[in-house]
Amino acid sequence: MYGLEPVINFGKIKDNMANTDGGYSFVTNPDKKIRDTYLDLFQRACTSRQDPLSRKGRWDWQAVLKSLKKEELFRQFLGLAMYTTCGQLPRWPDLLSVWCENGEFAERGIYAYGRSLVYVVRHHKAKRSTNREFIVARFLPAEVAQLVYIYCVDIRGFVNLLDRERGLSDRSTGGSSPLLFRANTTAGSKPWQNQ
Repeated sequence: MYGLEPVINFGKIKDNMANTDGGYSFVTNPDKKIRDTYLDLFQRACTSRQDPLSRKGRWDWQAVLKSLKKEELFRQFLGLAMYTTCGQLPRWPDLLSVWCENGEFAERGIYAYGRSLVYVVRHHKAKRSTNREFIVARFLPAEVAQLVYIYCVDIRGFVNLLDRERGLSDRSTGGSSPLLFRANTTAGSKPWQNQ
C-alpha cells in the first residue's frame, strides 16, 4: 500500500501475553515504539503522486473510499490465508471473532510469541458442562504472519484515522472495534457475517 515495505523482525517484537488491560496488544506495548508507525503510511497516502488522499489541503473522498475498499479486500485475503494455512481448519465464526487488542469483555486473539505470531481461538461450546473453555493456538506461517503484522501495525491504525476524519468514530475516546474482521471500525461493531 503506497509503497510501504516495512522491515519486520519478529524477534524484536515485545508482547506480554498475561496483560489483559483494555486496548493492549503487541502494537501498543510500551517497550517497542510501533504504535504510531501507521502515520508513515498516512503521510505516504496523502503525498502520493497517484491517487493522493488529500489535494490542496482538502480530502479527496473518492480516493479515501477507494483506499478503504482496498483495505477490506486485504482483510478478506487475510481471513482466507489465516483460515487455510494453520493446520486443521478453524470454524469460520471462531476466526471472525478474533480480537486484535484486549477489550472490555474479552482478551485479544493475536499474540507475538518468540519469533512468531499466533492467533488464539476460544471455544465456549462445552463450558456449561465442563466449566472450561477450549483454547486452540495456531502459529501463522512467516508469510501470513508478515501480512497480519502489517495489517495490525500499519493498515488498521491508518483506517481508524480515516474513519475519525470521516466522522465515523468518537474523536474523544479514539475508540474503534477491537475485532480483526470487523463490519465497521466503530466501537461495538459486529464481526463479518457468515456467508
